[in-house]
Amino acid sequence: MAAILLGLAAWLPAGAASALPLAPSTPSLPVRAPISQPLALSRAAAGAAASSTLTAPRPSIPSMAPIAPPSAPTLRAPVAAPSGATATAASPRPEGRAGRVSEAPAIAQVDGAKQIYAVSDVHGGYGRLFHLLKNNGLIDGSKARPDAAVWTGGKAVLVVNGDLVDKGKHPVEVIDLVRQIQKSAESQGGRVIVTMGNHEAEFLANPENKKAMSTGPQAHGFSQVLLSRGIDPHAVANGTDAEGRGAWLRNLSTGARVGGWFFVHAGNTEGRSLTDLDHHLRSAIAREGFGSKALVGKNSILEARGWYGKDPEKDGVARADASQLGVKHIVIGHDPNAFGAAPKRIATTDHGALVKIDTGMGKGAKGHLLHIDTSGKKDAVESLDRHGNSTSIK
Repeated sequence: MAAILLGLAAWLPAGAASALPLAPSTPSLPVRAPISQPLALSRAAAGAAASSTLTAPRPSIPSMAPIAPPSAPTLRAPVAAPSGATATAASPRPEGRAGRVSEAPAIAQVDGAKQIYAVSDVHGGYGRLFHLLKNNGLIDGSKARPDAAVWTGGKAVLVVNGDLVDKGKHPVEVIDLVRQIQKSAESQGGRVIVTMGNHEAEFLANPENKKAMSTGPQAHGFSQVLLSRGIDPHAVANGTDAEGRGAWLRNLSTGARVGGWFFVHAGNTEGRSLTDLDHHLRSAIAREGFGSKALVGKNSILEARGWYGKDPEKDGVARADASQLGVKHIVIGHDPNAFGAAPKRIATTDHGALVKIDTGMGKGAKGHLLHIDTSGKKDAVESLDRHGNSTSIK
């Protein structure tokens, strides 16, 4: 009986966070108990995410050039899942909604999508994100009401590829907009998938980290923004804030496979298969929390740079990793200058196997949206700007 009562108590909604006034100097966070580790996550069956045949919400785009499937390279040796692995004992649940962390798979999977869109590294650039999505026919509504936006993308899939917070002034609005269009898209047969970035993982691990507490014209740390609005960053990081933003962040998937495309923030999968990668990430989070080296270590899936080799076209690392994942293409954010590409443009390398979509959403940048049309014999790809203008990607 005691165990049942404790389990029920874990799901009771937390109380509203106390209002904290904005001080002119850098505020200090209240002293809190250490953030609880997330629950141990069970392995998801392959293809657990809902799949359906999707139809194109946009007219056909004759200017788009098809991307041919990359040639088969020499594969990396796969990293095997531990033999006889057993579930790691779960840490005690934090209060309220934090227990819902077990609902999200480490790797989300969707099949049948005909129209796929992706954007990355919004970093609090709410206005730019809103106009980018609205002017490309994916949402409607008023910029002043992110919580009332309406999905107009039909059965399309939109992937937001990590790093919603830090740097920009409006991370709360970014989160509220994306949460709202997730619900709206679902009601129309569409899908909005948000993957975790290194900034989200670092905040969940420690809301007093340097990035979250930063200040300056282009350095609006997420915790600083929360404090300025009277929201306790520790409650958000623990998933116990009344608005549910923290529980939502803790439920983000680490990557997403949509058809033959794999979306992940930084991209280093170390040659693992989808099944092995899912197990590896679940085990690491259950054992070490969101600060695990598997998430935010130097060579991790959310933090690594340059993992694709000095000469990606010749080295073929991205092609090899994509093959191990069972896809043709890996789409990353995180580094606007990846493989020497122009920082404000979507770019590809390794015969189209690796696509970089971090084009900047801060001051001086407008942001771009990746659009993939899979309805033809070959996938056709374009970059869309905030005015709806299209540039074919080869």
